[in-house]
Amino acid sequence: MTEPTIEQSGYVLNRVYFTHLRFEGVSNPEEIKPGNDTPIWITWNWRIVGERAFEVIVNVKTDPIIARPERVDVLAIGRFELQGAPPGLALPKFVRVGAVSLLVPYAREAITNLTARGAVGPLFLNPINLTTFDN
Repeated sequence: MTEPTIEQSGYVLNRVYFTHLRFEGVSNPEEIKPGNDTPIWITWNWRIVGERAFEVIVNVKTDPIIARPERVDVLAIGRFELQGAPPGLALPKFVRVGAVSLLVPYAREAITNLTARGAVGPLFLNPINLTTFDN
């Protein structure tokens, strides 16, 4: 007996890759910010790369502070494809929330791995609920 095939539709993450991984210690006191919390910057963009394919680019950066005088900058890119019929979630909303939410953990892991090799030890970024930023 064969199982019935279910036609799937939605956005499929085909690949995640990095085009930029940067870690550096900062010794110039003018570049080091006061405070105990590492400033984190997350930006994103996207581009169409095929008839049914698009890429979402997520950039996560940190600024140096006294307790962690180092700078980290990672650029994660996810290649997505529209599979089957157009899903109920519109592409712009998926890109803004869904795709970015899928890619940020990859960037977090890269930052932890890069900083683990530094003098201060690994930086573990807390998970972020990106739906709170969708206005």
